Amino acid sequence: MSFFIKKINLKNFILSVFIFVMILLFLINSWLVDALRTSVTKTAKSYKTFIEGIVNQEKLSDYPTIAMFNNLLKETDIPIIIKSIDPDEVYTKSSHFDHLTQNQIELSIIEMKQIFSPLPIFIRKDNEIMISQKLYYGDTDMIKIIRLIPFVQVSFIFLISILSFIYFTSTRKSLQNALYVGIFKETAHQLGTPISSLMGWVENIKINKVNKENIKYIEQDLDNLKEISNRFNKIGSKVKLSKINLSSLLDQILGYTISRIPKTKKIKIQNDYDGNIFILGENVLLSWAFENLIKNSIQSINQNQGIIKISVSQNKKITRILFEDTGQGINRKRWKKIFLPGHSTKRSGWGVGLSLTKRIICEIHDGKIFVNRSSDSGTVIEINI
Repeated sequence: MSFFIKKINLKNFILSVFIFVMILLFLINSWLVDALRTSVTKTAKSYKTFIEGIVNQEKLSDYPTIAMFNNLLKETDIPIIIKSIDPDEVYTKSSHFDHLTQNQIELSIIEMKQIFSPLPIFIRKDNEIMISQKLYYGDTDMIKIIRLIPFVQVSFIFLISILSFIYFTSTRKSLQNALYVGIFKETAHQLGTPISSLMGWVENIKINKVNKENIKYIEQDLDNLKEISNRFNKIGSKVKLSKINLSSLLDQILGYTISRIPKTKKIKIQNDYDGNIFILGENVLLSWAFENLIKNSIQSINQNQGIIKISVSQNKKITRILFEDTGQGINRKRWKKIFLPGHSTKRSGWGVGLSLTKRIICEIHDGKIFVNRSSDSGTVIEINI
């Protein structure tokens, strides 16, 4: 049973808005750059017209207005190079290129040609019109800065998004942890009272010599209640890890589980691990986590028979535990969701078991738990500690 009401996926909505805003910013930026480049082209054509007028009146080297033209060229914010065709050399240039070498100027010309087509400068010679020079021009510093603005904005928004995600995730996790701790402590407290009362009744029954077989069953149930209370108390408190025998722990859990498998199901439980595998852990909480996984495996087997296999391998860095079953499998879209609080694949499920298991493995034991693989023929849950 899921506790979450169906609603619009907020994450996808925010992502869509982000993409829309980014596209809008780039479109506005592109329009602005195009408008500025149009203005630059008009200015460059004015320089072309001006120099053509000078050249067609008399030789440029003798014309006194050339000094004024060079001054204008030095003051302009548009990078301009006027290059003669014969001989092939730079005739004059704006101040942008004063400190560049000849090779660097040639590279600048190539870059400018990729943005703006060079403007030919025509002269009249012997009643013929011919091209004597070409005017190359490029983006102003302002255009270069404006072109970078969307990338800066995207980087800034991305950084803010990352920081916001980290903040809200940590806040949500803290609230979730506080909720868990409160629930577990209250549950342990509530279980404590009836357990104490039952223990008193058991002692009373022993004194009055009631059927010992009945006392045995009551004591077993009492032990189970104490174990449950102990589990909730430990998961709601700070846990100290110690060296434990994982193999023995799994053997105990399997022995307990086998005796409680429904008689309507013929389920074989297999193990594949050495007899003495030790890890740092907490016995009570790990047994709870493993029992949840085995219980889920039993419930996933809809047929009258099936197999559950627990295997363990260990190296110097990690201990790898696999819980494999021949159940109905899990849809790939749910591989991560099954560990969320409130999410359950069963109609009558509360969505608590696997979320508790994940808390025990990931947060208390600093490990990992995930679906290794799953299909119609079964599922493998992997734990790394």
